Amino acid sequence: YKKEIEQRRSLDLPPYYHFNYIALRGKNKKRVIDKAKELSQIIKKMKRGKRHIKVIETHPLDVSKLRDYYRQKIIIKGKDSKAVKKLVDKSLKYFKKPSGIIVTLDIDAVEYF
Repeated sequence: YKKEIEQRRSLDLPPYYHFNYIALRGKNKKRVIDKAKELSQIIKKMKRGKRHIKVIETHPLDVSKLRDYYRQKIIIKGKDSKAVKKLVDKSLKYFKKPSGIIVTLDIDAVEYF
C-alpha cells in the first residue's frame, strides 16, 4: 500500500487528484474533433493561474465511434473536484454548442484513460 500510494501521489493520480472528463459526440467526425479542441482551448483559457488543475489534450474515447457517433474527450484533473466542476461549468457557458453534438460530463470518472 505504501509504495502504491506514494506512486499515486507522485503521478497526480487518485486519491490525490480527481479525474473528470467531458465527452463530445456527433455524427460528423471533423466537427466533433474541432468542437472538442475549441472547448479544450476555452477551458485552458479559463484555468489560467490555477496550477492545481490540469487539462489533458483532446483525444478519442476508447471506442472512438459507437452507433454512428464519433466520440472525443477532454480530461481535466485537479486536487479539488469542486474547483474543477466550477471551471467546467464556467467554460461550458462560453462554449457555443452546435446542434448535432452531445456534450456530457463525468465527474470523478472511474475510467479516465
